[in-house]
Amino acid sequence: MVDAIQHKALRIALRALNCTPGALLEEEAGVLPLDLRRKQQSLNFWARVKSRHGSNPVNKLVGTGTFVKGKILKRKHVALPFGASIRTLVEDAGLDKVHVADLRPSMAPPPGRLDPLMLTYHSLIK
Repeated sequence: MVDAIQHKALRIALRALNCTPGALLEEEAGVLPLDLRRKQQSLNFWARVKSRHGSNPVNKLVGTGTFVKGKILKRKHVALPFGASIRTLVEDAGLDKVHVADLRPSMAPPPGRLDPLMLTYHSLIK
């Protein structure tokens, strides 16, 4: 359904005929197919969450893949929760063994303190 909407929008934007295949429209527009775009966005989210501090509550969402996946896969036609589906994507891409750097916000300098180089720069401008 969403693919059809995207293809219709691409046909309008590119002024293409109604018989133009969707894959050709996506290639001409330089747009990824929606399923690949969703996977890319999920992996970007996983990398961003993993780079944050470990106490971030979102880490618990991403880390709940294996137990839930085993329980749900016994039943058919059940959508996996986000934590389990992203865990599957990460394992398929081989990123589960990749170490992600821990990005913590750096401490900002106190207000009113300027770098000595900036002070000399401002005095040269005057």
